[in-house]
Amino acid sequence: MVPELTKVINFCKMLPGFSEVNPEDQVQLIKQGSFEVMVTRISLLIDEVSQEMLDPQLKMKCKREVVRQMPMGPLIDQMFQIAEQLNPLRLTDGEYGLFTAALFISPDRTGLQNASLIKTIQQLYMRALYQLLKQTHNDPDKTFRNLLSLLPLLNQINQSHIKFLNNIKDKSPEMFSAHFPQLHQEVFVS
Repeated sequence: MVPELTKVINFCKMLPGFSEVNPEDQVQLIKQGSFEVMVTRISLLIDEVSQEMLDPQLKMKCKREVVRQMPMGPLIDQMFQIAEQLNPLRLTDGEYGLFTAALFISPDRTGLQNASLIKTIQQLYMRALYQLLKQTHNDPDKTFRNLLSLLPLLNQINQSHIKFLNNIKDKSPEMFSAHFPQLHQEVFVS
C-alpha cells in the first residue's frame, strides 16, 4: 500500500491550488483526504459485474466473498459499493482526475484554518468537472449528481478506516508498529 499511498500524496501535492493552501491545512487535507482518493483509485481494480478485485500490483484476482473474510474485509467490501456506483459512470481519465481533486480539496475537513480558500479551490474543480462531463456524457447532470452522492459514502469509509486503525493501535501498539508502514501510520492515525 505504500507505493499507492505515495502516488496519491504526490498527485494531491501537485494539484493546482494546493500550494496556495497554508502548510497546516495541507497536512489536514493529506491526512483526511488521501484515503478517499485511494478508495476511488482502488475501485478501478474492482469488476463490479464479476464481483472480483485485482490486487494493486495486478497479479491476483480475488472474489468478493474471499475479500470479506480478510482482516480488513468489511472495509474493503465497502470499496465494492463505491465501484458499483462509480465504475458504471465510465469516467474519462480527466474526469476521474478532477473528481478526485475535488474530493481531496474539501472544505469539510476538520481543523482547517482557511476553509474558505479550500472551498473556492474545490468549486473550481467541481466546475471544471461539470464542464468536462457536459462534453463527454449524454446526461451530465445525472452523472454529476451520482458523483456527488458518492462523497458521503467515501467519507464514511474513510472514517471506518481511521477507526479500524486507531482500534488496532490502541489494542496492540506493538503489532500496529510492526505491521503498518511508517507512512501509513503518519498519514492515517491520529
